Amino acid sequence: MRLLRTHLTNAAHAGAPSTTRTRRTSRRGLLGIAIIIAVAAVVTSYVSFIGSDGEANASAELAALREQASPLLIYSEFGQLADTIWAADPNDPTDRAYVTTVEHSPGSGISASVSPDGAHLAYVVLPPGAGWFDSAQLWALEIESGAATLLAEHVGLRTTPVWTPAGDAVVVLRPAAGDSVQLLLVDLAGETTLLAEGQAGLYPIGVTPDGAWLYFASLSERGTDLQRVAISGGSPQVLAHLSDGYSRDWHLAPDGSGVAYLGQTSSSSISFDARVYDVASGAVQGAVAGLSGPQFNPIWDPAGGLTVGRAPSGEAAGSLVHVSANGSPDAAVALEGPAAGFPAIGFYVPLWWSPDGAHLVVRSFEGSSTANPGPSYVIVMGPAGDRQQLSPLSDVLVIGWLE
Repeated sequence: MRLLRTHLTNAAHAGAPSTTRTRRTSRRGLLGIAIIIAVAAVVTSYVSFIGSDGEANASAELAALREQASPLLIYSEFGQLADTIWAADPNDPTDRAYVTTVEHSPGSGISASVSPDGAHLAYVVLPPGAGWFDSAQLWALEIESGAATLLAEHVGLRTTPVWTPAGDAVVVLRPAAGDSVQLLLVDLAGETTLLAEGQAGLYPIGVTPDGAWLYFASLSERGTDLQRVAISGGSPQVLAHLSDGYSRDWHLAPDGSGVAYLGQTSSSSISFDARVYDVASGAVQGAVAGLSGPQFNPIWDPAGGLTVGRAPSGEAAGSLVHVSANGSPDAAVALEGPAAGFPAIGFYVPLWWSPDGAHLVVRSFEGSSTANPGPSYVIVMGPAGDRQQLSPLSDVLVIGWLE
């Protein structure tokens, strides 16, 4: 099996063996051959579900669940030959509806995101029989009908589609000549627009709420720069130098006021801390709310606050710290100790807040350090502090929320 996508690499870059943001390298052996067999059985059972009747049944099942609960959590379970996508009630993740199955090249998996209007799911996949990362395809799934449309070919497998606020187009990577890479805007008709190209690593972050600008990170030997380019076209603009080293896990604030990210703490360290670029002032704030020690994946809540994961320290388990929009620490969502059935020590990587702010999705690692993270599972935290495991499988990709 693959290792655990972006969210395990947060831990890996804090001290575990190095991986990349592709979420597809070094993804073997966490749970052993028994889980591979189990996943294969799930995939086999659902392959026959595809087709006109299967799509109709899936659509009806999903529609019934949408009437019952909102928002729904969308996620995929990895399979060696296909990923299965589900929609689940965050109050009871066992109450879920089948969305679709996406076949892929052995061991590769998908990257996916849900459109802001909830109408489509865009995914990048290396199709069966393809042998190169630049042979990946971009597809759009119409969630209501279950119909999928091929939008573009030869896109980069190392990209998660970034939607425009209107839900009418996505931004993806495409390898170009030599070591160049392109940022492409692809609409739902398959029309493409070149937004930026460069020799450095380019990573789309998000489109501003007004739909005018794409923010993206540019990684090179001199570190990481934050840039933006107009969705309508034009030359990219450098906004700030985010880090002299590597940075990762960039997130645009819901109101477009800032970009939160992890910055490398020193050139000789693989530890990261949470930082924020403020759009209004152009300044970069380090050591968010005075936090210290290795940190993971700073994500925004709907109100503009930040939730940051913290690594274990000595005998103390890792924790989640919530920083309110005014910058003061707020312990309301801090995990001060394990709940029944959870490990006595471990750490947590925040993944996603629900649009209503009622649920927080995290990945819970059972290991005592980031150098030895151990098994992990995706957990849904409820408004009363209750915690439920999203899936019995470990290799799960949280795609987004469906309102």
